[in-house]
Parts: sequence; C-alpha cells; structure tokens
Amino acid sequence: MEIRQLIYFIEVVKQKGVTQAAKALHMTQPPITRQLHLLEEELGCSLFDRSSRRLILTEAGRHFYERAQTILGLCDATVLDMANYEAGHQGTLRLGVVSSLEERVFTPHLLAFSQKYPQIRFEIFNANTYQLLEKLHQGELEMALVRTPFADSQLVSQSLARDYLVAVGRESFFTAADPMPLLVYRRWQQVIEAYCQSRGMKPWIRLCCDTAQTTLSLAKEGMGVGILPMSAVPEDLPSHLCLKKLDEAYFTSEIVMVCLDPQLLTPAAKHFWQEMPNQPF
Repeated sequence: MEIRQLIYFIEVVKQKGVTQAAKALHMTQPPITRQLHLLEEELGCSLFDRSSRRLILTEAGRHFYERAQTILGLCDATVLDMANYEAGHQGTLRLGVVSSLEERVFTPHLLAFSQKYPQIRFEIFNANTYQLLEKLHQGELEMALVRTPFADSQLVSQSLARDYLVAVGRESFFTAADPMPLLVYRRWQQVIEAYCQSRGMKPWIRLCCDTAQTTLSLAKEGMGVGILPMSAVPEDLPSHLCLKKLDEAYFTSEIVMVCLDPQLLTPAAKHFWQEMPNQPF
C-alpha cells in the first residue's frame, strides 16, 4: 500500500468520480484507475460498486475511507512534528544540574525556556558535578550545569556566572572562642583545608556531604557552620542564621554549562545551549 494510492482513493471519493479526481490532481485518468485496482487487489475487497455509471462506495469502501483519512492525517501530523523537531520546538531535552543551582539559578531559567518552547519535554538529572560529567560521557545527558573547578578537557563549556562561597550558621558560632565546626560541600574540603593551613590554622571539619541542601539544612539545625555557594542560599534565609562572605579572591566558583560537542546536540538542546548564556544570573 502506498500513500499516493490513499490520496487518489480519497480524492475519487470526494470528487465522486475518477474524471473529476484526475482534474483536481492535475493527472490523467489511467494512472488513478490502475492504482485503485492495485489497492483493491492488495486489500482483497472491492472499494467501489461499479454496477452503475457512478462510483459508489461499498461497505468495505466506507470503512477503508475512514481509515485512509486517519492514515493521511497521521502522515501530515508526522511531517509537522518532524519539522517542529528539526526546528527545535519539540523533542526531549536531557539535562543534568547540580543541586546547589536548582532553586535560585536553574529553576527560573528552565521555566522561562519551557514557556518559550511549550512542546519540549524535559528529563532532569540531579547529582554532583563529577557524577553529571560521567553521565555526559556515557551519553545519558546532552548537557549539564555544573560548578568549577573540575578537570575534563574533552568537554566544551560555556561560563554562565561567577559565584562565591559563604559561611552560614548561628551567630554563636561566629563569636565563640572555640574552633568553628564546619559543614562542607565535599568538593571544597581540600580547598578549605589548604586555605586554613596557609594561614597557620587547622579547620575543624565536622561533616562532609555531597549536596548544598544537606549542608544548609544541618546549619539551620545548629550542627555547625555551612560552607556553600551563595547561589545555593535561599533568599528567605531564617533570621537566626548569619551569613558571612568568604575571601572572594580564593573561594570563587564559576557556574558553567558543559556538553561533549555543541554540533551534535539535538535541535531542542541547541536552543538551550545558545540561549542560556544570554540569561541574567
């Protein structure tokens, strides 16, 4: 069965005859007549009652007419879908994002992008930077929003914004004479230790974890002072917590978007890759 046979069949039914259908399709009659016969042979039934001078649909023909309209409708819809996909208006976008960027950085920009491209579907993966980079290399993600520092020369990156670290905790920790118990995001542990040692201090790292949310939650409960990126701190920080900015010359990080090759991204992902750097952070 060929698409053209369905087109001829539907046009013959609409025009109520082969002659009229041929005129509408800008064709001669013989090719249409031949294709209708081939179609009936393939289906194993007669689509028209030819006992009279007019072509009249048989019961099978009426049933097939409904099916043929549905099939051609699906073909048209598929062509439109593929055009939208190629234009980047449809498809599935597989993104990775580190937890510390979700609330204040990633979510507002994802919402804005989704409003501009309402037909795009999203799959969001949350993990730490190194886990997301691994997923990129395994092909599970198209791109990821992560933080520096990291070492991976195989990735293409775009810098989106600079961020800095802050200390968040109850005021009593900042005024006490005792060493400050620190709650640190694991990937910053060595940086913090090196900084303190260069100044003749030994930090008391009471806890290491892999998410900024865990660090902040425990700081809220008074377990210690959380060291985390400023972008991970909510705007409605509880009043019983103090926030101190760390040495920006030493404790800075960049928010970057990374992928393996921008040219190999799906059309929807290319839109995201091109538009994210233009968003305010």
